[in-house]
Amino acid sequence: MRALDLLESGRPVPDMAASLGIAQPCLYREKQHDLPNRGITSQNP
Repeated sequence: MRALDLLESGRPVPDMAASLGIAQPCLYREKQHDLPNRGITSQNP
C-alpha cells in the first residue's frame, strides 16, 4: 500500500491523510498493524 510506504519514510499521518484523501484513523490503524510486521518501530504514537 502506498500510504504504508510513506509512513515508513516518516511522513506524518495528518499530512498523508490530507494529501491522499484518507481518514486519519484509518492510517493510524494500518500503521499500528502493518509497520511492526515490516520490522519497523514507530517514532510517533
